[in-house]
Amino acid sequence: MGMQTPGIPSPDFFQLLWQQLPECAWVFDHNLALRPVRSRAPLFDQPPQAFLGSSWKRKISGVLSGRFLFLRELRPAPAGGHYSLVHLPVRSADGLIRFAGGFAAELRPASGSTFEEPSLDQLTRVLHDDVGQALSVAGLQLDLLRMDLSPRIPEIAGRTEQIQALIERAMQSIRAVSYEAMDEAGRIGLPKALEKLALQAGSGLPGGLRVRCSPGVRVGRPAGTALYRIARQAVVSAAQSASCSRIEILLKSSRSRPVLEIRGREPGPREQAAWDWRDSGWLALEHRAAQANIPLVILSERGKGLLVRAHGPLAGPPG
Repeated sequence: MGMQTPGIPSPDFFQLLWQQLPECAWVFDHNLALRPVRSRAPLFDQPPQAFLGSSWKRKISGVLSGRFLFLRELRPAPAGGHYSLVHLPVRSADGLIRFAGGFAAELRPASGSTFEEPSLDQLTRVLHDDVGQALSVAGLQLDLLRMDLSPRIPEIAGRTEQIQALIERAMQSIRAVSYEAMDEAGRIGLPKALEKLALQAGSGLPGGLRVRCSPGVRVGRPAGTALYRIARQAVVSAAQSASCSRIEILLKSSRSRPVLEIRGREPGPREQAAWDWRDSGWLALEHRAAQANIPLVILSERGKGLLVRAHGPLAGPPG
C-alpha cells in the first residue's frame, strides 16, 4: 500500500493529537492509510513496508485495536544510522481509538564511534589495575604514616582512619563500575551470563527473574556481549515499573539467528500501560542496540505486559 494524503477530518482532532502525542508526524487510520501530520515528516518518500518492515500491517493493526499500548522499533535508516520509530493509539474525546500516531527519531553514532568491546575491557583494566592499585598503595602508606607519627602526634590516628574510609568507599565504587564494564558474556558465555543476571536482579521482584535458553543456540562473542548488555538494560528498565511482578528472559534461535526476548509480567490484566513509552531507559536501550547494529522491538501489550525483542546476527561458531 502506498502513501495516501487525505486531510485529517476535524480541526478539533489536532488538539487531541497534540495533547496525546505532541511529537506525532503521521497517523494511520483504520483503513491502514498513511496520512502525514507534519509537512516535513521523515520517511514519507517510502511506502510503509519500507520503514516498518513486511509485517507493518500486523503491527499497526495491533496499535489501532488497542492490543499494543505502545510500540517502539529500531530500524535502519536509508542513509546510515538508525531510526527509533514510535507508534501509539490516538483516541478521540469519547475514548475510542481513531488513529495510530507515529514519529521517528534519528539515531546517529558520533563521528568515528563504533561498538568495540576492547575499549570497555581497557576501561576495566585501567580502573582495576591502575586506579584501584594506586588507592590500595595510598591506604598502605597512610598506615605506615600513622604508625610513624602517632607517638608524636596522637590525633593523627583518627584523621588517617577518616581518609582510609574515604579511600575504601572510592574502591567500592571502582569495583562496581568495573563490574558494569566487564564483558561477562564474553568471559562465561551468554547463557551463563543471563543466569547470573537472573540471580543478581531477580531478588527484587515478587515473582523473580526466570531464564530459559534453548539448547544448541550459538552466539559468538561480539553478538553475545551486545545481547547481554541489551538484556541487562531491559531488565533494569522493566523492573522500574511498580506493577512489574516478574521478568522472563528467553534465548532462542530463529532462522539461524539468536533471538533474545525479555518479558515484564504484570500481576493481572490492566487497562493502562504499566510502562511509560517515554522512559529514558528505552532510548538508552535503542542506542545500545544501534551501536551493535541489532534490530530491536519494544512494546507493551494489553494483558501481557512488556516485550523487548532483539535479533542477533547470523549464528556462527562460538567466539
